[in-house]
Amino acid sequence: MKNIILSTALLIISNFCFADIDTLISISKTEFEKGSIEGKLKKDSNIIKKKGVLKIGYCKTFIDNSDDENFCEFDYIGNINNSFRVVKKTLYNGEEYIILTKNNPCKTYTFKGYPHICDSIIINFDESVTTDRKKIIEVWRITSIGISKIKNIPLSKNIQTNNIRFLNNFVLIKDNKGRYWKQKY
Repeated sequence: MKNIILSTALLIISNFCFADIDTLISISKTEFEKGSIEGKLKKDSNIIKKKGVLKIGYCKTFIDNSDDENFCEFDYIGNINNSFRVVKKTLYNGEEYIILTKNNPCKTYTFKGYPHICDSIIINFDESVTTDRKKIIEVWRITSIGISKIKNIPLSKNIQTNNIRFLNNFVLIKDNKGRYWKQKY
């Protein structure tokens, strides 16, 4: 009886600990090129930054801070599906991306990396240069009421993305060393 309980406990623990280990698979350049190119952000020419102040619509204003202790700069980079606005926040240790809803004022989402878009899916990679943080892929879904996180995928390989494509339920990645990978999302 003890062996059955011990075996069951070990099975539960192993499933819990290893359920989200990445399944990053090496692929060929040919397979990568079969993927769909990600959607591009479209700029709204009415959004302009003046003297370190970036006003997004009627609900959110971002102000640059050049202090050493609290440094940050904000840049508008475009819209997703004309429903969301994307702002890049540059910090000393990397960048964050803030996504604001256009129709639901002031609802914001913060991403640790550039939002790669295909249809109703957003994929982002933790691009921070902080070495003690685990690298992950975040998977988000665009819905009629906002953006919801589907899951985090921890990565055991520390890769830097260079190009992203999508194929079925896989994100295809070309890294900065010219290698090609795929990851199911």
